[in-house]
Amino acid sequence: MTSLGVMAFFSVGQTSEGGEYATALRNAIDYALDCQQSDGLISLPKTQPATIRHNGSHTAYYNHGITGLMLGEAYGMTNAARSERIREAIPKAIEVLRKSQFEKRRKGDNGGWQYYTHHRDVDSDLSATTWQLMFLRSAKNAGFDIPEKMVSEAVKYVERCYDPKKGVFNYGLFGRENYTTVGSVGGGIISLSMCGKHESPQALTAGRWLIKQRFEKYNSYMSAGGNYHYGLHYTSQASYHLGGEYWRNLYPRIVNVLLANQRADGSWPPEIGIASGYGSSYTTALAVLALTPPYQLLPIYQR
Repeated sequence: MTSLGVMAFFSVGQTSEGGEYATALRNAIDYALDCQQSDGLISLPKTQPATIRHNGSHTAYYNHGITGLMLGEAYGMTNAARSERIREAIPKAIEVLRKSQFEKRRKGDNGGWQYYTHHRDVDSDLSATTWQLMFLRSAKNAGFDIPEKMVSEAVKYVERCYDPKKGVFNYGLFGRENYTTVGSVGGGIISLSMCGKHESPQALTAGRWLIKQRFEKYNSYMSAGGNYHYGLHYTSQASYHLGGEYWRNLYPRIVNVLLANQRADGSWPPEIGIASGYGSSYTTALAVLALTPPYQLLPIYQR
Protein backbone atom coordinates (compact mmCIF):
# COMPACT_ATOMS: atom_id res chain seq x y z
CA MET A 1 0.00 0.00 0.00
CA THR A 2 2.74 2.44 0.98
CA SER A 3 4.81 1.62 -2.09
CA LEU A 4 1.89 2.02 -4.49
CA GLY A 5 1.25 5.42 -2.93
CA VAL A 6 4.88 6.48 -3.38
CA MET A 7 4.83 5.44 -7.05
CA ALA A 8 1.62 7.40 -7.59
CA PHE A 9 3.35 10.54 -6.31
CA PHE A 10 6.43 9.82 -8.43
CA SER A 11 4.25 9.38 -11.51
CA VAL A 12 3.10 13.01 -11.33
CA GLY A 13 6.57 14.43 -10.72
CA GLN A 14 6.71 14.61 -6.91
CA THR A 15 10.01 13.57 -5.31
CA SER A 16 11.39 12.89 -1.86
CA GLU A 17 13.91 15.70 -2.20
CA GLY A 18 11.73 18.72 -2.82
CA GLY A 19 8.16 19.91 -3.07
CA GLU A 20 5.06 19.79 -0.92
CA TYR A 21 5.15 16.04 -0.26
CA ALA A 22 8.91 15.48 0.12
CA THR A 23 8.83 14.75 3.85
CA ALA A 24 5.96 12.29 3.51
CA LEU A 25 7.73 10.51 0.64
CA ARG A 26 11.01 10.26 2.58
CA ASN A 27 9.15 8.79 5.53
CA ALA A 28 7.34 6.33 3.28
CA ILE A 29 10.54 5.12 1.60
CA ASP A 30 12.24 4.70 4.97
CA TYR A 31 9.23 2.77 6.27
CA ALA A 32 9.39 0.40 3.28
CA LEU A 33 13.11 -0.16 3.85
CA ASP A 34 12.47 -0.87 7.53
CA CYS A 35 10.07 -3.64 6.50
CA GLN A 36 12.87 -5.73 4.94
CA GLN A 37 13.44 -8.83 7.05
CA SER A 38 16.80 -10.44 7.84
CA ASP A 39 16.50 -12.92 4.95
CA GLY A 40 15.90 -10.12 2.43
CA LEU A 41 12.12 -10.48 2.13
CA ILE A 42 10.37 -7.10 2.05
CA SER A 43 7.19 -7.57 4.03
CA LEU A 44 5.85 -6.12 7.25
CA PRO A 45 4.06 -9.28 8.54
CA LYS A 46 6.27 -12.17 9.57
CA THR A 47 5.68 -15.13 7.29
CA GLN A 48 3.67 -18.13 8.49
CA PRO A 49 4.08 -21.77 7.38
CA ALA A 50 0.58 -21.94 5.87
CA THR A 51 -1.89 -19.71 4.09
CA ILE A 52 -4.18 -17.86 6.50
CA ARG A 53 -7.05 -16.18 4.68
CA HIS A 54 -6.98 -12.39 4.93
CA ASN A 55 -3.66 -12.55 6.78
CA GLY A 56 -0.81 -10.52 5.32
CA SER A 57 1.96 -13.06 5.63
CA HIS A 58 1.08 -15.29 2.69
CA THR A 59 0.88 -12.26 0.38
CA ALA A 60 4.50 -11.43 1.16
CA TYR A 61 5.65 -11.78 -2.45
CA TYR A 62 3.20 -9.10 -3.53
CA ASN A 63 4.62 -6.82 -0.81
CA HIS A 64 8.10 -7.82 -1.94
CA GLY A 65 7.64 -7.19 -5.66
CA ILE A 66 5.69 -3.94 -5.37
CA THR A 67 8.07 -2.51 -2.78
CA GLY A 68 11.14 -3.71 -4.66
CA LEU A 69 9.80 -1.91 -7.72
CA MET A 70 9.24 1.28 -5.76
CA LEU A 71 12.76 1.16 -4.31
CA GLY A 72 14.23 0.63 -7.76
CA GLU A 73 12.40 3.73 -8.98
CA ALA A 74 13.39 5.73 -5.88
CA TYR A 75 17.06 4.75 -6.08
CA GLY A 76 18.08 7.63 -8.34
CA MET A 77 15.54 10.11 -6.95
CA THR A 78 16.62 10.40 -3.33
CA ASN A 79 19.62 11.55 -1.32
CA ALA A 80 22.93 9.72 -0.98
CA ALA A 81 22.25 8.15 2.42
CA ARG A 82 18.85 6.78 1.41
CA SER A 83 20.20 5.60 -1.94
CA GLU A 84 22.87 3.68 -0.05
CA ARG A 85 20.20 1.94 2.03
CA ILE A 86 18.39 1.01 -1.18
CA ARG A 87 21.64 -0.17 -2.76
CA GLU A 88 22.08 -2.61 0.11
CA ALA A 89 18.43 -3.73 0.17
CA ILE A 90 17.84 -4.54 -3.50
CA PRO A 91 20.46 -7.32 -3.97
CA LYS A 92 19.10 -9.09 -0.88
CA ALA A 93 15.59 -8.81 -2.30
CA ILE A 94 16.73 -10.19 -5.66
CA GLU A 95 18.29 -13.18 -3.91
CA VAL A 96 14.94 -13.97 -2.26
CA LEU A 97 13.36 -14.26 -5.70
CA ARG A 98 16.20 -16.35 -7.08
CA LYS A 99 15.85 -18.91 -4.31
CA SER A 100 12.08 -19.19 -4.62
CA GLN A 101 11.72 -19.31 -8.40
CA PHE A 102 11.81 -23.10 -8.75
CA GLU A 103 10.39 -24.47 -5.49
CA LYS A 104 7.16 -25.64 -7.12
CA ARG A 105 4.86 -28.65 -6.91
CA ARG A 106 4.42 -28.71 -10.70
CA LYS A 107 7.17 -28.20 -13.24
CA GLY A 108 4.93 -25.89 -15.26
CA ASP A 109 5.01 -23.32 -12.47
CA ASN A 110 8.81 -23.11 -12.53
CA GLY A 111 10.06 -19.65 -13.34
CA GLY A 112 7.17 -17.75 -11.79
CA TRP A 113 6.12 -16.56 -8.36
CA GLN A 114 2.89 -16.47 -6.42
CA TYR A 115 1.99 -16.29 -2.74
CA TYR A 116 4.59 -16.95 -0.09
CA THR A 117 2.94 -20.25 0.88
CA HIS A 118 1.17 -22.84 -1.28
CA HIS A 119 -2.15 -21.42 -2.38
CA ARG A 120 -4.85 -23.55 -3.97
CA ASP A 121 -3.74 -25.37 -7.13
CA VAL A 122 -0.72 -23.38 -8.26
CA ASP A 123 2.61 -22.11 -6.97
CA SER A 124 2.96 -19.35 -9.58
CA ASP A 125 0.53 -16.87 -11.06
CA LEU A 126 0.86 -14.18 -13.68
CA SER A 127 -0.20 -11.37 -11.36
CA ALA A 128 2.55 -11.91 -8.79
CA THR A 129 5.09 -12.78 -11.50
CA THR A 130 4.45 -9.49 -13.29
CA TRP A 131 5.26 -7.51 -10.14
CA GLN A 132 8.52 -9.42 -9.69
CA LEU A 133 9.47 -8.81 -13.32
CA MET A 134 8.74 -5.10 -12.94
CA PHE A 135 10.92 -5.08 -9.83
CA LEU A 136 13.75 -6.84 -11.69
CA ARG A 137 13.41 -4.52 -14.70
CA SER A 138 13.49 -1.45 -12.46
CA ALA A 139 16.54 -2.78 -10.62
CA LYS A 140 18.28 -3.49 -13.93
CA ASN A 141 17.48 0.02 -15.14
CA ALA A 142 19.05 1.34 -11.93
CA GLY A 143 22.28 -0.57 -12.61
CA PHE A 144 21.83 -3.66 -10.43
CA ASP A 145 23.00 -7.05 -11.65
CA ILE A 146 20.07 -9.30 -12.58
CA PRO A 147 20.81 -12.96 -13.42
CA GLU A 148 19.77 -13.53 -17.01
CA LYS A 149 18.35 -16.95 -16.21
CA MET A 150 15.91 -15.44 -13.70
CA VAL A 151 14.38 -13.28 -16.38
CA SER A 152 14.44 -15.84 -19.19
CA GLU A 153 12.76 -18.51 -17.04
CA ALA A 154 10.15 -16.03 -15.84
CA VAL A 155 9.40 -15.08 -19.45
CA LYS A 156 8.92 -18.74 -20.30
CA TYR A 157 6.40 -18.98 -17.50
CA VAL A 158 4.53 -15.91 -18.81
CA GLU A 159 4.45 -17.43 -22.28
CA ARG A 160 3.05 -20.68 -20.89
CA CYS A 161 0.21 -18.67 -19.38
CA TYR A 162 -0.84 -17.60 -22.88
CA ASP A 163 -3.92 -19.44 -24.14
CA PRO A 164 -3.77 -19.45 -27.97
CA LYS A 165 -7.38 -20.63 -28.29
CA LYS A 166 -8.75 -17.61 -26.43
CA GLY A 167 -5.93 -15.21 -27.28
CA VAL A 168 -5.37 -14.22 -23.65
CA PHE A 169 -2.96 -14.62 -20.75
CA ASN A 170 -4.49 -16.67 -17.95
CA TYR A 171 -3.97 -16.00 -14.24
CA GLY A 172 -2.48 -19.48 -13.65
CA LEU A 173 -1.90 -22.77 -15.37
CA PHE A 174 -3.74 -25.32 -13.27
CA GLY A 175 -7.11 -26.07 -11.68
CA ARG A 176 -9.21 -23.20 -10.37
CA GLU A 177 -6.44 -20.71 -11.13
CA ASN A 178 -6.60 -21.35 -14.88
CA TYR A 179 -8.90 -18.44 -15.68
CA THR A 180 -8.69 -15.05 -17.35
CA THR A 181 -8.84 -11.59 -15.81
CA VAL A 182 -8.25 -8.17 -17.28
CA GLY A 183 -5.29 -7.88 -14.90
CA SER A 184 -3.72 -11.14 -16.03
CA VAL A 185 -4.02 -10.14 -19.70
CA GLY A 186 -2.56 -6.68 -19.10
CA GLY A 187 0.17 -8.14 -16.90
CA GLY A 188 1.17 -10.63 -19.57
CA ILE A 189 1.52 -7.89 -22.16
CA ILE A 190 3.59 -5.71 -19.82
CA SER A 191 5.82 -8.62 -18.78
CA LEU A 192 6.77 -9.52 -22.33
CA SER A 193 7.30 -5.90 -23.34
CA MET A 194 9.56 -5.12 -20.38
CA CYS A 195 11.62 -8.22 -21.08
CA GLY A 196 12.38 -7.23 -24.66
CA LYS A 197 9.56 -9.01 -26.50
CA HIS A 198 7.93 -5.89 -27.85
CA GLU A 199 4.80 -6.33 -29.94
CA SER A 200 4.94 -10.10 -29.77
CA PRO A 201 2.06 -11.89 -31.55
CA GLN A 202 0.72 -13.03 -28.16
CA ALA A 203 0.73 -9.48 -26.78
CA LEU A 204 -0.95 -8.02 -29.86
CA THR A 205 -3.69 -10.62 -29.81
CA ALA A 206 -4.21 -10.16 -26.07
CA GLY A 207 -4.40 -6.41 -26.61
CA ARG A 208 -7.28 -6.88 -29.03
CA TRP A 209 -9.07 -8.88 -26.33
CA LEU A 210 -8.62 -5.98 -23.91
CA ILE A 211 -10.20 -3.57 -26.38
CA LYS A 212 -13.36 -5.69 -26.35
CA GLN A 213 -13.78 -5.52 -22.57
CA ARG A 214 -16.39 -3.28 -20.97
CA PHE A 215 -14.57 -0.86 -18.68
CA GLU A 216 -17.47 1.55 -18.61
CA LYS A 217 -19.34 -0.38 -15.88
CA TYR A 218 -17.35 1.17 -13.06
CA ASN A 219 -15.98 -0.92 -10.17
CA SER A 220 -17.42 -4.17 -11.47
CA TYR A 221 -15.95 -7.60 -11.99
CA MET A 222 -14.73 -7.61 -15.56
CA SER A 223 -14.48 -10.83 -17.54
CA ALA A 224 -14.17 -13.98 -15.41
CA GLY A 225 -13.00 -12.12 -12.34
CA GLY A 226 -10.35 -9.80 -10.99
CA ASN A 227 -10.34 -6.44 -9.28
CA TYR A 228 -11.54 -3.47 -11.31
CA HIS A 229 -8.94 -0.79 -10.49
CA TYR A 230 -6.14 -3.35 -10.51
CA GLY A 231 -7.17 -4.45 -13.99
CA LEU A 232 -7.52 -0.86 -15.19
CA HIS A 233 -4.00 -0.05 -13.99
CA TYR A 234 -2.50 -2.97 -15.92
CA THR A 235 -4.61 -2.23 -18.99
CA SER A 236 -3.50 1.38 -19.14
CA GLN A 237 0.17 0.47 -18.89
CA ALA A 238 -0.24 -2.36 -21.43
CA SER A 239 -1.98 -0.08 -23.91
CA TYR A 240 0.88 2.41 -23.66
CA HIS A 241 3.45 -0.32 -24.31
CA LEU A 242 1.50 -1.51 -27.36
CA GLY A 243 0.74 1.99 -28.63
CA GLY A 244 -1.18 2.77 -31.81
CA GLU A 245 -4.72 1.45 -32.04
CA TYR A 246 -4.46 -0.14 -28.62
CA TRP A 247 -3.69 3.17 -26.95
CA ARG A 248 -6.35 5.03 -28.93
CA ASN A 249 -9.01 2.44 -28.11
CA LEU A 250 -8.22 1.95 -24.43
CA TYR A 251 -6.68 4.97 -22.72
CA PRO A 252 -9.44 7.53 -23.46
CA ARG A 253 -12.04 5.10 -22.12
CA ILE A 254 -10.01 4.60 -18.95
CA VAL A 255 -9.69 8.36 -18.46
CA ASN A 256 -13.41 8.92 -18.98
CA VAL A 257 -14.58 6.26 -16.55
CA LEU A 258 -12.10 7.25 -13.84
CA LEU A 259 -12.82 10.97 -14.04
CA ALA A 260 -16.56 10.30 -14.01
CA ASN A 261 -16.25 8.31 -10.78
CA GLN A 262 -13.68 10.29 -8.82
CA ARG A 263 -15.09 11.43 -5.48
CA ALA A 264 -15.20 15.04 -4.28
CA ASP A 265 -12.18 14.52 -2.00
CA GLY A 266 -10.08 13.32 -4.95
CA SER A 267 -10.23 9.61 -4.07
CA TRP A 268 -11.83 6.63 -5.74
CA PRO A 269 -14.11 4.16 -3.88
CA PRO A 270 -12.66 0.91 -2.50
CA GLU A 271 -12.71 -2.18 -4.70
CA ILE A 272 -15.72 -4.41 -4.43
CA GLY A 273 -15.20 -7.88 -3.00
CA ILE A 274 -12.13 -9.25 -1.25
CA ALA A 275 -9.94 -6.20 -1.96
CA SER A 276 -12.39 -3.79 -0.32
CA GLY A 277 -10.37 -3.99 2.89
CA TYR A 278 -7.50 -2.11 1.28
CA GLY A 279 -9.63 1.04 1.21
CA SER A 280 -9.49 4.09 -1.02
CA SER A 281 -5.74 4.69 -0.81
CA TYR A 282 -5.27 1.44 -2.76
CA THR A 283 -7.74 2.27 -5.53
CA THR A 284 -6.63 5.90 -5.68
CA ALA A 285 -2.97 4.97 -6.14
CA LEU A 286 -3.91 2.52 -8.91
CA ALA A 287 -6.17 5.12 -10.57
CA VAL A 288 -3.38 7.72 -10.58
CA LEU A 289 -0.96 5.16 -12.06
CA ALA A 290 -3.57 4.32 -14.72
CA LEU A 291 -3.98 7.98 -15.64
CA THR A 292 -0.33 9.03 -15.82
CA PRO A 293 1.42 6.96 -18.54
CA PRO A 294 1.49 9.98 -20.92
CA TYR A 295 3.64 11.89 -18.40
CA GLN A 296 6.38 9.24 -18.69
CA LEU A 297 7.94 10.23 -15.37
CA LEU A 298 8.24 6.73 -13.88
CA PRO A 299 11.09 4.97 -15.74
CA ILE A 300 9.50 1.53 -15.34
CA TYR A 301 6.45 2.58 -17.33
CA GLN A 302 8.36 4.19 -20.17
CA ARG A 303 8.09 2.44 -23.49
